[in-house]
Amino acid sequence: MLIDGTLLHTIKAELKIKLIDSRVSKISQPYPREIIITLRNQKQHVNYNLLLSANPNFARAQITNIPFTNPNTPNKFTMTLRKYLDGSHLTDIQQLDNDRVIIFKFSSRNELGDLYDLNLTLEIMNRHSNLFLVNQKDQKIIDLIQHINPDQNQFRTLLPGGTYINPPKQLNKHNPFNFNDSKFINQLVNDYPNEDVLAKQLQQYFQGLSFSTALLLAKALHQSNNANNFIHFKNFFAQFDDIEKIIQLLKEQNDLKQTFSSISDLLDYVYKEKAERDRVNSIGKQLIHIIKQNLNKNRKKIKKLKLEFNQAQQAEQFKIKGELLTTYLNLIKPKTEEITLNNYYDNNQPIKINLSPQLSPSQNAQKYSKKYH
Repeated sequence: MLIDGTLLHTIKAELKIKLIDSRVSKISQPYPREIIITLRNQKQHVNYNLLLSANPNFARAQITNIPFTNPNTPNKFTMTLRKYLDGSHLTDIQQLDNDRVIIFKFSSRNELGDLYDLNLTLEIMNRHSNLFLVNQKDQKIIDLIQHINPDQNQFRTLLPGGTYINPPKQLNKHNPFNFNDSKFINQLVNDYPNEDVLAKQLQQYFQGLSFSTALLLAKALHQSNNANNFIHFKNFFAQFDDIEKIIQLLKEQNDLKQTFSSISDLLDYVYKEKAERDRVNSIGKQLIHIIKQNLNKNRKKIKKLKLEFNQAQQAEQFKIKGELLTTYLNLIKPKTEEITLNNYYDNNQPIKINLSPQLSPSQNAQKYSKKYH
């Protein structure tokens, strides 16, 4: 299930109903790019676990009821979130136009009792997904879940201390929720009678439309007559303010027969197994990478040890031959190319030693001794 801008619009509405004015009571990071913020709704006397995921495959924001295990030692990002957000109140949830950017606004007090405001901004952008903790006053990034080197993103700084800048805006794309040009909609429907082609054109002109959402809109527009095109357009997007209607729409799109009380429950059902498989695959890939690294490292080590062993054996032979030549110096005739001597290191077994005829017997002995050293 792809979370586009229109679905995020509905998710935002659901989260606002349950979470606004809640107090942060706990923060954890069970997985590398996912955090859980436990919020206490004082009016409802209920704790909600808000999942904010910057997973490259399943980035999303939702309330989750799936149990999770905290790591024994929290990482730096978790510690930073706890430092700034523990005990804070969630004052608002906003969306950047109809883009896949959702902003959680928190209000807290520092050690001196002074009020300060923070944004926790989730950008849902596939492999570029990220989660930022930002100071509202100066828009400075306090920390983010995924640090990006400057050479990987020249448009904006994605490191602590940088100024938070919204993702690059898609030029000439309009927010469909506040679009009011009825003539443009009529012209678009008339120009593109094919639903698939119209859907692609709608994606070109409007923010936050996945192809499946754009195709649903195209079908709705083609079912109307020209006089009602704009009414159908407005009604289509108005339904994304109706949570129950969108739950039913998602069930139909994903062929789900279960009953869900909220979009978050539906997302739990859809993503639970997928996300777990993704985590297992990710861990598996990491383990394979580590095993390959260690295997290559050990292969190189074995190769080096074999070489050192062979060199040591060869050096030992040089030492023995040098000592034997020194011991039996009187048996070696000048200009001899080869001699066989009894090796007293090996039960007097005969050993053949090559000699340089241009060297004297003592020089040959010294030559082998030097090779050993």
